[in-house]
Amino acid sequence: MYISTPNQGDVNFTINIVGGNSISGTVSNATPYVYGIADSGYSSFVQDPATTSRVTSDKGYIINADSPIYVSIRLNAGNNAQAGALVSKGENALGTTFRVGTYDNQGSPGSNYLNFFSFMATEDNTTVNLTNERVTSGLQIQNAGAQQFPINNISLNRGQTYVVAVKPEDTNENRAGLIGTLVSSDKPIVVNSGSANGSFGNGGARDYGIDQIVELSKVGKEYIFVKGDGDNSFENVLVVAHEDNTEVSVNGTAVATINAGYYYIAEGNFYTDDNMYVSTSKDVFVYQGIGGTSSEANQGMFFVPPLSCGSRGDVDNIPLINRIGDREFDGGITIVTRDGAEVLINNLSISNQPAGIDVDGPTTVEGKTNYVTYRVIGLTGNVSVNSSNELYVSYFNQNGAAASGSFFSGFASNPLLNLDLTASKLGSCISNSGTSNVVLEVSNNGNFDSLEWQKKNTDNTW
Repeated sequence: MYISTPNQGDVNFTINIVGGNSISGTVSNATPYVYGIADSGYSSFVQDPATTSRVTSDKGYIINADSPIYVSIRLNAGNNAQAGALVSKGENALGTTFRVGTYDNQGSPGSNYLNFFSFMATEDNTTVNLTNERVTSGLQIQNAGAQQFPINNISLNRGQTYVVAVKPEDTNENRAGLIGTLVSSDKPIVVNSGSANGSFGNGGARDYGIDQIVELSKVGKEYIFVKGDGDNSFENVLVVAHEDNTEVSVNGTAVATINAGYYYIAEGNFYTDDNMYVSTSKDVFVYQGIGGTSSEANQGMFFVPPLSCGSRGDVDNIPLINRIGDREFDGGITIVTRDGAEVLINNLSISNQPAGIDVDGPTTVEGKTNYVTYRVIGLTGNVSVNSSNELYVSYFNQNGAAASGSFFSGFASNPLLNLDLTASKLGSCISNSGTSNVVLEVSNNGNFDSLEWQKKNTDNTW
């Protein structure tokens, strides 16, 4: 587990191990904190599939800090042949409506392929329901007997978890059967989703593809993807619909219409200059399959943030980008930002990086030409990224057949605004006569350091 912070001074944190003890420490911008979860076997993070389909009270972590922190988990498995990563979305992970994504495993699934999703309650007396509009029979859910979807009225208290898992080799329905599953709750929960192992390819190789996801209110209709170094067969984009009649377009061309719980996979041959732009008519959940090399054995999958004007702010920092535990990896990042934005990496212009760091970009996005992308490789240690405009940053690292990665930014949350608007009885128009007939009030509630009002002029200037 890697913990870092944008704060220059010490930040106090506590790792609460569910069902176990607590670990307290400090972290600063210059000194990330690394916690070794386990050297092998099952742990508070990795659950034995034989214990799934039941409420569990001794898995997972709840991490608190007195200032903002980044938290991620990286793992190496299969005698170092596979790797994976999960980046916590923090409070943005909380929600009540989620759609699951996994690999689709269309090749020859191996005996150690596993698709899953897991969820943790953040409040006592939480009820969770699981439905799947696409696959209601034929699944063989681990430890569930003849149980099929829907699975309703799962009752959890704070910190308790529940995992649903299927082995793709058991039935054809299991290969992609969990994709699109609706996870809904009456109180906020957090959800992880993916495959360990699995593949978007069809050659029978495997790797981990896992991540923490966000709920319906934080997904969107527009996404930009930057291609990795894999083949088109597994450099795939998975689009999961939440509503019926969701139209999907790639690079400006309509390609499909899908219903709630169904999905569309955009194959890697849609990439143009290593970019892909996906737009939809309704909000969707989107996962990106990415490759570290041309080998199908070297791939990953992570949850992708939508384009949003609120996705501003810097990533400071991604800790020890070239490491998983004691093992060295080749590290890099992808960046999506607005055309013309000033971008800094480790406080140096992206166009003026030191020897050994290779920068590809800026590359204009077809179908969304006001955005550009970068790929940067050869990075080591702690990595900060700054942009003068919108910023979406994912990290990746790879060693041999093992690859991991995930997004460190882009999941914006709307500020909490309490607006009390009062208009005079003279009408609903705001007076320009100098007489105040409208009062705007914002209750700060500790969410802002300061507030500034701006007036929009008739020529759309401010």
